Amino acid sequence: MTATTLEARPPRAAGPFAPGRPGTVGRRQRRTAYMLLAPCVAVLLALAIFPLFYSGTLSFRVDPLYNPDVARFVGWRNYEDLFDDSRFWNSIRLTVMWAVVVVSIQMVLGFFLAVLLDRKMKRQVSPMATGEMNTGMMMSERSSPAPRMFRSRSTASRKPSTICTVTTIND
Repeated sequence: MTATTLEARPPRAAGPFAPGRPGTVGRRQRRTAYMLLAPCVAVLLALAIFPLFYSGTLSFRVDPLYNPDVARFVGWRNYEDLFDDSRFWNSIRLTVMWAVVVVSIQMVLGFFLAVLLDRKMKRQVSPMATGEMNTGMMMSERSSPAPRMFRSRSTASRKPSTICTVTTIND
């Protein structure tokens, strides 16, 4: 006769955080994230992606405005006509030239204007730069070990201590 020993299992905790149910919290968080993203994806599909594909399908058709009953599929012929047209290539050349010239002029003028404003206004702040300056100051305060509002005059010269510790749990 053989003796059988049964090992007693520890009692399982009840609820969504039970150790016997792995991944329940992760699945729930993913489902919530997808539900929160769904409206954004629906608007993106309706306003951007659908018109893009629809205009792509229309580019393979001839659809005259004066007689819509004559609309028909012509395939790549529209693109062949476009690439054979000298006005198309002229407009491409002018667009590229315009972009290169305008961007170059804006870069040079912007650089010289920045140098001029830096020399004239050492201690003054342009009203248009206040938003960026505030953001920069807030980010520098966030990244410092102890923000200024938590430092006292006596501890300002010492190395600041840690104010709080943040612990994150990853799935």
